Amino acid sequence: MIFVSLRDRLNPPQPVNEFVRDRTTTGFKNQILNIIHRHYYSQHYDSMAFSISSYSHEIVQTYATSKSLEPLGPNKVYNENAVYEILKKSEDYAFFEFLDCVIFTLYSDPHIRYLPSFNEFISDLNESMKLHGVDYVIIEGHLEYRIEETIFESAVKPCLSILQRQGLCDADKYLLDSFQSYKQGNNNEAIEFAVKSLENVVQYILDVNKIDYDPKDMKLQNRIPLIMKGSNSEFLSKKMSGQYIQMEKIFQVAMSSRNEVTHGSKSFEADDSLVEHTINIVAADILFLMKTCLKN
Repeated sequence: MIFVSLRDRLNPPQPVNEFVRDRTTTGFKNQILNIIHRHYYSQHYDSMAFSISSYSHEIVQTYATSKSLEPLGPNKVYNENAVYEILKKSEDYAFFEFLDCVIFTLYSDPHIRYLPSFNEFISDLNESMKLHGVDYVIIEGHLEYRIEETIFESAVKPCLSILQRQGLCDADKYLLDSFQSYKQGNNNEAIEFAVKSLENVVQYILDVNKIDYDPKDMKLQNRIPLIMKGSNSEFLSKKMSGQYIQMEKIFQVAMSSRNEVTHGSKSFEADDSLVEHTINIVAADILFLMKTCLKN
């Protein structure tokens, strides 16, 4: 098996987006290093365990070869601590790139690949990345981008771009927080932030266009027809208004669940598909409303 580097395989954008992926924090790095440390010096006599230290030379040699870092002479040997030391010193993209090589090298050995301890090792790494909102998941011996990347590239990223150009800092932050909450599994929170982002945009359009409205009524289903009145797409306002009658119900349930209020016999917890649906709708509608309803 030939190792293909992370950048060559996944072709991340240039420069790598600093807030979506490829960033490390002290807490995240320490947790990953602790997981690796548990498997670093496993005893060889235990047939159900594996030792990362015994693969240290092979891992670093594979990485150095893939990066063309240095000529590798026949007498060049990397010590058993090399992997751990490189990971400790690496930050951000370099950390993930080397971690990918570690996982690939271990996975390439069929004696390790099917060990319960190795599967536990991979599960722990995946859980840590999800907990910290990291955009990678380990699949078949490699780091891969999570499926949420599709949502980000198609909906969130272009939406953030127009929000930043218009200087809507609060809406921008709410949408980003929604995406990050989703990555970390905080689904109710993700729905709450997404809808707040849209509310902020609608309020901005009302104010900029100097549209009269009832300050006591913040419901989207009533405010969206106001900002669309007179636009070329006014005929869509009734449909969009009806959509947010249902969205408001989901939003309120998600918010109250986060405040420890139960509904029926159990607390409401939005599943991933509902959050994906909400983020896609909100981001698409923000783009549509800003392009349609803002006066030039």
